[in-house]
Amino acid sequence: MPEYIEDYSDDDYRMHLITSRLKNWTNGKKSPPYQINLYFTKKCNLKCRFCYYSGLDRNIDYSNELTKEELVNLAEEGCNLGIDIWYVGGGEPFFYPDKLLPLMEIIKKHKKYGNVNTNGTLFNPEIINKLVSISWDEITFSVNSASCRIDDSIRGKKGSLRKAIKNIKLIQKIKKLNNKKKPYISIHSVITNKNYNKLRHIIKLGYSLGAYGINFTHIMEDTEYAKELKLTEKQKELFKKEVRQAVQYSEKLGIFTNLKSYIESEINDNIGQYYSVLKETSVKKDKNNLLSSICFEPWTQISVFADGTVGICGVWNPALNSENIRKKSISEIWYGDFFTKVRASLVNQKPLDECRDCASSRIFKNEQIKNHIKDNL
Repeated sequence: MPEYIEDYSDDDYRMHLITSRLKNWTNGKKSPPYQINLYFTKKCNLKCRFCYYSGLDRNIDYSNELTKEELVNLAEEGCNLGIDIWYVGGGEPFFYPDKLLPLMEIIKKHKKYGNVNTNGTLFNPEIINKLVSISWDEITFSVNSASCRIDDSIRGKKGSLRKAIKNIKLIQKIKKLNNKKKPYISIHSVITNKNYNKLRHIIKLGYSLGAYGINFTHIMEDTEYAKELKLTEKQKELFKKEVRQAVQYSEKLGIFTNLKSYIESEINDNIGQYYSVLKETSVKKDKNNLLSSICFEPWTQISVFADGTVGICGVWNPALNSENIRKKSISEIWYGDFFTKVRASLVNQKPLDECRDCASSRIFKNEQIKNHIKDNL
């Protein structure tokens, strides 16, 4: 394990991990994914208006979700394969603490970096003490407004934000009592027509709660509810002004955000239309084929969904692929035909239809990788 395990939360070190994987592939040496995105349940206690599952028929079949034993086996296999970063989400992962906590223990037993994404409403002292005792690395809380009224209206349940804030404060208190730095606290915030001009309020709230960073992403129009929250053209112009002020404010407070990407990105005006600009923003075709790819996630990340289905990224629709960890090992899938075909398509600068739904945070990450590898591969 690298001696600078603490640096896993640092973006430069993550870029180092990605680049090292890509170098191996470039030199003909296959490498395991550096990150896994594990969405092990569709269940949630809230009904966020922009959530994909909220837009589905509520008669979702939960009976085929991965069991505790399957998750533990997946963690052992993935860690032994060489996956360094584990991003765990849902649904709401803390809906099933009996599944989640053993999974987290395995990840930390192997000294891997773990980040769990949560709405923050289902914590209790017993769970928090467990996370602190195993030195779980990071908890990302979904916070979409500093206003309880606005955030609750988006989440679909009154009192949700107050409960999340209360739990963040309790985590910080228990960490202090145990003289522990971890879990680190971060925030994920979806940009909507309810908060586009109030980013500084979210930053101020995050700072007051001891969050080290905030990741903003544009809303994905997966549902009719989500479409109601998208920005108008006028709001998009006002958003750009707010972003510049929010960047200055976050730098003043010393809290990390990804908002600079919204200023610097070549495709800032095309958010939500990633598919149409992928070729223009990709590295031009090179004798080293991998450098021609329009996306690097199929060489660096793998996603596993609630029923064991595997995808190439976190926004992948699991219904589009029949590969499943219940039928094959992660290694067999990662080095198998499905990922090989996807990689070939992206190298030839042929985006998949599913790329139309790419999240802005992933777009920015691929741009960052693109710019980094120009100088390092």
